[in-house]
Amino acid sequence: MARRAPIPPGATIAQDGHACRGNRSDTSRVRAIGHDEAKPTMDDADIFDRINALSHEEEGLYERAGDGSGISADERERLDAIKVELDRAYDLLHQRQGRRDAGQDPGGAVPRSETIVEGYEQ
Repeated sequence: MARRAPIPPGATIAQDGHACRGNRSDTSRVRAIGHDEAKPTMDDADIFDRINALSHEEEGLYERAGDGSGISADERERLDAIKVELDRAYDLLHQRQGRRDAGQDPGGAVPRSETIVEGYEQ
């Protein structure tokens, strides 16, 4: 399987499953996650790649803050956005596994909005 280019730092997954740059309400497309002509939906590997990229970015932000200077308002905003995107990615993985367990096509799972995912009770 060919490796896909990583999602750019600062990009988020829009409700339509595409990556977008900027604030969470921005829907300008950077590229479709896992999109190519032969494979129109993202797969688990794409989602895991996204989770790993977000986790790496999150760790970098915390590492830079560990020098005693703390984090800026922009970095805090980015950490908050990363948390949401991680929640959305894990939710999508859970949907895909649920569909698989029910004998359905995991490709039918769609990323849920921030409002829905962040509204779940723990």
